[in-house]
Amino acid sequence: MFSLSSRPTINEIHKLYESKKATPSQVVQFFLNRIKETDKKILAYDHLTEVFALNIAKEQDKTLNFTDWSEIVKKQPLFGIPFANKAIIQVEGQVFNASSKILKDFKSPYSSTAYLNVAKAGAIMIGVCNMDAHAMGASGESSDFGVSRNPFDTTRVCGGSSSGSAAAVASGQAVFSLGTDTGGSIRQPAGFTDLVGLKPTYGLVSRWGTQPMASSLDQVGPLTNNVEDNATVILALAGIDPKDQTTIDSNNMVTRLNKFLEDKNKRRIQNKLTKTNKPLRIGLPKQFYINGTDPIIKAKLEQIQTKLKKIGHTLVEVDISIDVNDAVAIYYMTCAVEVASNLQRIDGVRFAKQEYTNTPDKEEMYFDHRLEFFPDEAKRRIMLGSYASSAGYYDAYYNQSQKVRAVAMDQFDKAFQKCDVMLVPTSPEFAFKIGQKADNPIQMYLSDIFTCLINPIKIPGLNVPMGLLPCQTGEIKLFDDTTQEDQNLPMESERKRAIAIVNLKGTNQFVVFSKNGDPTEFYNNIDTKFIPGGMIEEGETAIVAAARETEEEIGLQNLELIQELGTCRKLLKYKDSVANGLETYILFQVTQENWEARIKSEADDKNYTVELATIEDLRGNNWNQLNWILDILEEKIPLPENKIVMLPAGCQLLAPQLSEDLLYSLAMDIEQIR
Repeated sequence: MFSLSSRPTINEIHKLYESKKATPSQVVQFFLNRIKETDKKILAYDHLTEVFALNIAKEQDKTLNFTDWSEIVKKQPLFGIPFANKAIIQVEGQVFNASSKILKDFKSPYSSTAYLNVAKAGAIMIGVCNMDAHAMGASGESSDFGVSRNPFDTTRVCGGSSSGSAAAVASGQAVFSLGTDTGGSIRQPAGFTDLVGLKPTYGLVSRWGTQPMASSLDQVGPLTNNVEDNATVILALAGIDPKDQTTIDSNNMVTRLNKFLEDKNKRRIQNKLTKTNKPLRIGLPKQFYINGTDPIIKAKLEQIQTKLKKIGHTLVEVDISIDVNDAVAIYYMTCAVEVASNLQRIDGVRFAKQEYTNTPDKEEMYFDHRLEFFPDEAKRRIMLGSYASSAGYYDAYYNQSQKVRAVAMDQFDKAFQKCDVMLVPTSPEFAFKIGQKADNPIQMYLSDIFTCLINPIKIPGLNVPMGLLPCQTGEIKLFDDTTQEDQNLPMESERKRAIAIVNLKGTNQFVVFSKNGDPTEFYNNIDTKFIPGGMIEEGETAIVAAARETEEEIGLQNLELIQELGTCRKLLKYKDSVANGLETYILFQVTQENWEARIKSEADDKNYTVELATIEDLRGNNWNQLNWILDILEEKIPLPENKIVMLPAGCQLLAPQLSEDLLYSLAMDIEQIR
């Protein structure tokens, strides 16, 4: 009996076929069994297509028995490869519901071109994936059939809208999957789940047979475990389709990409890449490198930049003159207007529930039907789009966004004259907890801040995994009861606001930032929680906020964060004051040349006090919370369990239209050096 790895690749399965160790029907059955065992926890699939897949696989068994393997793989590069299909991409005779109860049990009368292309290349669909209903969402939480869970931490989202497509591949329940990307719906979930995910050049892949959300933005693309598989799948998907007039001639790019794969197969893949085979000018657009990006993700991205430069690439800072916050506005305005138009077809007459088609009341049939069965996110975007495209508001909103969109296209064209590709973050954060942003759609939209501009300007974007990184799961608290007074804290009149305590790595020295001040300046709202240095912003933990405030207000951007050891915070109540004071102590380990002069200079400008201290000096304060952190630093007590989790993060590569071959070339280098 054959065996497969936890996340198989195309090459791994093809080696089984070539050596006659397995047949397509055996491999398909293997994946179906794995899904039945594991998907109860993940919810990657809406439903399986077991009979459909096994019938195709049995026909391929015959081909494998009577045809030379080299001939098979030449004609069908995806021969016998089980894949998962997003529930928005139609397959004739199969349930097509877009993970929305408004389309529950609807069977498609025809197949999409995207599906037909990968099927022609030999791939076998084994199931239909869960997703944000009608592809509207950034987390998978708006599905009407449950939330797909991140295989690396099942309390977290997979990203959206292609949540199930990402979960299926990341959990080893499919070799690759098809998703759709309108503003990051392939790249963001790929970044959250350690996958390679491509949003192709607009028009490279046919949209015919894929339910449209925003027609000028949507693209079908693959999610895979490695770069080679992704390139192989996109070659099967690409091509002009007479049924879709937006498809474009991509023969030149396809030729270059085929050559890239041939060269890759010829050359020996080194364990450690020391020199690139294709040096590129890599643009670093400063608008994408903003405050608010998780410091761990930021540090890893900078590490990759250094390694790319070392193996022969050139790093170039570029200016696209478009604020990423404006990108969110461009995308959501365009998207909402097109959503409102496209979803008019689901009107209570077509695709309607029987109980509504039988009613003589047209208002009930139309309005009540949509009110009952559309999820909240779909309703939100329909209302926004209808408003923005209505008479009197079209010019002020939608038309204005299209003008800015044209400017963005022009700015990227100019930037690409200075570089071949761009390297930017995929998401400013790790996968967040299920329910964490459910009640705040604006915060949810900002998860796509680095991806959503790419669709309006029609260029390709590729997420490349950066590996698993340590993520702080929450605050480390010494006391559960935050209202309990700590007798070891100084009197209000004597205490200072501690900004940060920085340990100089490898020494017994600390730098303590502090500032005397009137507590009412910072604690004047009992409903607002503050930390030393500023306010905890919505969605931040105290650790994240302290790191941000320390960087922004004291200027420690160049300090290397080694380890966040934890946060202790204590809510203090004073009889003489109606204000609540929040004391926070943050401990970092850092390294930096000439740190003392730099820190003193920055701190003096801000009227902060800078003190050098030893562990003994700090313990002399006899503050319980601080001593607890120092015990962790000296390894007298262990870090609390389950506070650090290893989560995936990705970086995003951008290139001019029909330059996917450049993206894959650089992605292959990153795959080997990360």
